[in-house]
Formats: sequence, C-alpha cells, structure tokens
Amino acid sequence: MFTEYFRIAFRNLRSRGTRSFLTVLGIFIGIAAVVSLVSMGTGLKNFMDDAYSKVGYDKIMIMPGVGGTMGAGGLSIEPFTSKDVKIIERVRGVDLVMPMIMSLVTIEHAGQERKGFIGVIPNHITDDVVGKMFGYYVTQGRPLRTSDRDAIVVGTEFVGDMYDKPVTMHSKLTVRGHEFKVVGLLEAIGAVQKDSTIYVPWDKGKEVLGVGDEVSMIYATAKNGFDVEKVAADIREELEDHRGKEDFAVNTLATMSAMVMAGMLAVQGLIIGMAAISLVVGGIGIMNTMYTSVLERTQEIGILKAVGARNGDIMMIFLIESGMLGTVGGILGCLVGVGLGLLMGVGARSAGISAMQPDLGIHLWIGSIAFSFIVGSASGLLPAMQAANLHPVEALRYE
Repeated sequence: MFTEYFRIAFRNLRSRGTRSFLTVLGIFIGIAAVVSLVSMGTGLKNFMDDAYSKVGYDKIMIMPGVGGTMGAGGLSIEPFTSKDVKIIERVRGVDLVMPMIMSLVTIEHAGQERKGFIGVIPNHITDDVVGKMFGYYVTQGRPLRTSDRDAIVVGTEFVGDMYDKPVTMHSKLTVRGHEFKVVGLLEAIGAVQKDSTIYVPWDKGKEVLGVGDEVSMIYATAKNGFDVEKVAADIREELEDHRGKEDFAVNTLATMSAMVMAGMLAVQGLIIGMAAISLVVGGIGIMNTMYTSVLERTQEIGILKAVGARNGDIMMIFLIESGMLGTVGGILGCLVGVGLGLLMGVGARSAGISAMQPDLGIHLWIGSIAFSFIVGSASGLLPAMQAANLHPVEALRYE
C-alpha cells in the first residue's frame, strides 16, 4: 500500500516538474545555508575543543593591564616583573610558572623584511614544559638550551611562503640588527599569530627588545589534584595584595574555552535562525503548491474515493507528496551546502586559517534531510486534510 502511495505521489510531482522544482527552492536555499555554515562552525568548534584538550585544562594565563589589556609593544603601562613571577610561584597548588615577553617586530631573512612576533622565554625551560604550556612542540631540530644565546625556534609560517627563500634549519634571521640561527621548527598550530612567532633565549631577547625586568605575560599550570579555578583565584588574590590593585586578568583555559564555545553557539544559533526564515518561506511555498494541486486534482480525488479510497489514503498521498518536495529540497541543499563548505574550507586554508575546516559528518546530512521532510510534510498537512475531506460526489462534479 505504501509503495502505491509513493508511486502516485512521484507521478504527480513528475508531471508538474517545473512547479515542483520552483517549490523546493526555498527549502534548498535554507538547507544549503544551514549545512555550509553549521559545518564550518562545527569544524571550528571541534578544532578549538581539540586544541584546548591538547594543551590541557590545567593552564592559567595571567595578563597585565586593566582587564588583561596589553599595552604598546606587547608591554602594559605597568607590566609584570620578576617579583610578580615569584609571588605566583609561591601560591599553593601552582606547579609550573613561565614568564614570557611578546612583541611585534620586523624579521629580516635573505634581504626581505616581514612582520612577526618574537617570544622571549627563559632558557632553562625545556621543550617538554613549553609543550605543556602551549600545546605544541619542536618537530624538527631541537628546543632552546640553557647555553643558547643566538639560537631561535620558529613557527611554521616562516617555513612557508612568507619569504621568497624559505626558512630552513640553520637559516639566519635578523631582528633589530641581531642575527639568530634557526635550531628548531615548531609544529603547526593553525592560528596565524602563533605560527608567525619566533622564540629566542631570555637574556638575548631582552637585549634585542631593550627591556629590563618587565614581563609581558605569565603562564602557570596547576598541580594534579588541585582545583584550577581555586588556584587561579588564589593567584589573583596574592597578586592584588602585592600590586595594591587588580590591574591584571587571571584566566583559566577552561573558562576561556567555555566563553569561546558559548560565543560560537550564539553565532550558530543566529545563523540557523536566519536560515530558518528561508525554510519558512519554502514551507509556505510547498503549502501553496499543495493547495493548488488539490484544486487541480479534485476530480481525480473524487474518482479515487468512488473506487474505494478512504480519507486516510487521500491524506497520506498528499502528505507523502509534500514530504517528497521537502526531501528533494533537503538533498539538493545538502549537496550544495557541502560544496560551499568545502570551498570555504579551501579559501580559509589558502588564507592561512587552517582551523576553519568544515565538519561534514553523516549526522549533519541525516538531520538536514530529515528536517526537510518534516517541514515539507507539515506544510502539506492542511492541504492534505482539505483533499481528504472532499465529498466524492461534489469532487466528481468539480470543473
């Protein structure tokens, strides 16, 4: 019986091919927008979640300035000092503490100058600790050693097409008249800023930047078994007592992750809401088409009832027909949405934003097509009820 329902519905849609195609456009556009944009948003969310998990949720970032706002050159008006580092090291529950100086500089290689970030870190901090702090590691060469002075470790952007002559192991880079030799290459992070950073030894880096006891930011990790949020609160309290005011920000990676995820969910909700307008328009289009179909096929309905078709049979035929309109729109929308998502991923990759890659899981396909079928069926409910309630005699006399 259901096979016959589908056969009749398919025959009716095929006989009105142009109208059926125009009807599904609203569903098609809405689903294409949802699939492409949600796939990109989900892909970015997965990347961020993976990155945060890789780094670990025991990380605490202490940034100077009111609200953690950095000043010009990477230093705040009242930067941290080595005394602040010692205060943090004494806080109960703190495991590792790593001060860092960051600044935007001009980096010269093979006669070309490019902008990049310089990160100054203490030489005694091993590659394992840097990996624990930042979640990336030296993949070629070696990390900085205690004895290093003119050595640097560089991000992957320098190995790419930043310069006409690619940077390799043992290449020479010049920063503010000081020449450094590349001893290590970092694995890709996916964020342009981090992948465009070079790391230099503490004493030499401070000499290059011309800074004294200042520290741009401080990273810390909590010991196993300690509540990271409690440790962060203790750091905030101890620093405020030492500095006399709270002119800094203390954030845990878990808090930052939750904020980023909440923002991304809000954006995704907005995107879906905007696409829903197109789906509503598509649903209205299906309803209008089905009402027209009922009028055009009134005599056919009367004949079906005259030969024994029940109201439920008539209603099912029209519901399946409207559901098929929605499903076709959903399938076409998924195909186009996937194509758009892949194109946006390629564009993001070419722009150096490797994190922006679509997540085209089967759940997105199934959910989108199922939702399209539901929208189509719901839109055809009232026309189907009208068709089912037609009186056989009046339907047969309708012209």
